[in-house]
Amino acid sequence: MRVSLVFLSFLFYFWANISAAIEEPSYKVISANEIYEVREYEDRIAVQTIQNNGQNGAFMKLFKYISNICKVQVS
Repeated sequence: MRVSLVFLSFLFYFWANISAAIEEPSYKVISANEIYEVREYEDRIAVQTIQNNGQNGAFMKLFKYISNICKVQVS
């Protein structure tokens, strides 16, 4: 029983730290009720690619894209 409590304590501690680190875009609540709320988000940029050359093909395209943007911003 004590081991379970210790494990649950660690699990809760780590989950709280991970969930606090997740970024959420800013928004304005347009309307809300007990079930859902309608939100208006600011503009954002999304990147999409098609996987056409192996398991990591799409990931590598996105990685290279992000890497080049970071180089431009740092320079």
